[in-house]
Amino acid sequence: MDPAGDVFTDDGEALTPDDEDWLTAAPKVEWQRLKENRDSDTVWDFPFSASDGPWIVTDGVAHGFSRTPQGAALAAWHIFQGVNRGGVDAARSARTFLAPGANPQRLDTAIADPSIIPETPDHSAPIPLGYTVDSFDGNVATITFATARDGDVVSVVTMMVEWIDGDWHQSDQFIRNLDLTNIDKIEDWARW
Repeated sequence: MDPAGDVFTDDGEALTPDDEDWLTAAPKVEWQRLKENRDSDTVWDFPFSASDGPWIVTDGVAHGFSRTPQGAALAAWHIFQGVNRGGVDAARSARTFLAPGANPQRLDTAIADPSIIPETPDHSAPIPLGYTVDSFDGNVATITFATARDGDVVSVVTMMVEWIDGDWHQSDQFIRNLDLTNIDKIEDWARW
């Protein structure tokens, strides 16, 4: 397997705004384990979908998502997992999905000399329990993921992504917000 994952060809099955479940449906995905730290039993799993992406690999990073709520959710999770996995892979992910107002110089320096980057963190987020599209207008999307459960309490992370130059990117308006919520609140969320 490519360290960036095995991308699919676009199958043309992405939902359109005319679909009843445009904001609530989850695309069919295949989960791929792209990194593993056996010392800490930590893994980084990424979703891949033929209908919503990613469809492209550049510099070891899978990207190229549909301009749909589902594509935005997939991109947001790739960004979240990608920049948190450590090492040069994290720097390449951050560079690929860089917020439009950010300066890439530090990332370019790190990619050129990976020895300055901490290798692998000892924690990662598991496959999400579910997600919800908080807002979507075709140019900006806000997605909240339920990432872990402890009894009736669920950890959630909210991410904002922007459509720029034909793909979703990390937003410079808002990167991420961590919070806790009750398990009942995610009952109707989409599941991959």
